[in-house]
Amino acid sequence: MFTILSLTQKNSSGVDGRPDKVEFTGPSFFKGNFLDIYEGGWQDMLPSIGAPTNYKNMSLGTHGELFTLLFEYDVVEDDPEKISLKLYTRMKRSPLFVEKLVSLESDKTFIKIDQTITNEADEEFKFSWGQHPAIGMPFLDENCVIYVPHAKKAKTYPTSLSPNQIIPPDTEFKWPNVEVDKGDTIDLSKIMPPESKTAYIAYLEDISEGWYGITNSKTGLGFGMLWDKSVFKHLWIWCVYRGAYGFPWYGRTYNIALEPWSALPDNFDEVLKNNDCLSLSPGKSLSTSYSAVVYRSEKRIKGFNKDFSPQ
Repeated sequence: MFTILSLTQKNSSGVDGRPDKVEFTGPSFFKGNFLDIYEGGWQDMLPSIGAPTNYKNMSLGTHGELFTLLFEYDVVEDDPEKISLKLYTRMKRSPLFVEKLVSLESDKTFIKIDQTITNEADEEFKFSWGQHPAIGMPFLDENCVIYVPHAKKAKTYPTSLSPNQIIPPDTEFKWPNVEVDKGDTIDLSKIMPPESKTAYIAYLEDISEGWYGITNSKTGLGFGMLWDKSVFKHLWIWCVYRGAYGFPWYGRTYNIALEPWSALPDNFDEVLKNNDCLSLSPGKSLSTSYSAVVYRSEKRIKGFNKDFSPQ
């Protein structure tokens, strides 16, 4: 007897407003299309993260371009022991060709993704790159705890995400405890219930290792990611406990996303100014691997072993 449990957050409408076989490459307004068509799940943010930008006269809205594009696919391997699917797309505004090899082995609880980005331009191209996996109910509840590696710095976002935000914005702290009013502290590693009606963003800068885990202490089930920290150096933490109001959330969403990012802040113009971009010369490629894992643990985890079991 098997139970299939959804881990990813999905929108509440149940209707996908993106027409079939249509590629959104032009922003409908300044911030772009991301919030128009976002329905939870997992997206690549490329070639920019966060705020709109106009790099090389290439107008991009929130979270870049790649999330708007459709992928072609080839079945590379399909047998009882292993399945592998090759996904690929040529970006429209960016001169990048993106390939992913997604693999799942029998009796394993992890998915491995080998990804390559190639610059097809005859000039250098700079970019930011991030992963955006949103986790929601029924896995996510107040019994969940976030485990992360050590980071050089932890800080809350410069502005409040919610009118009910209970942690101070633009505040450096030692993860996971952030000071609030009257010297009290809140442990941000502990997921808040939907009834808290709050939301916040924080980030961990220069993490020591490329991994995180979210464990539900009641069920013993966990979700984690592993990645190459030479590519994704930082971890962005987006938590919405039904406290995000106005378009497009309207107080309906309960989710978190722990997002490996190549650079901070969430403004590509600032990343350019700080010379902290990823960069590819003409014809060159960047390849990396990352994985998502479902695990079981009854205790605090300190990372993952080579077989993807929690430490």
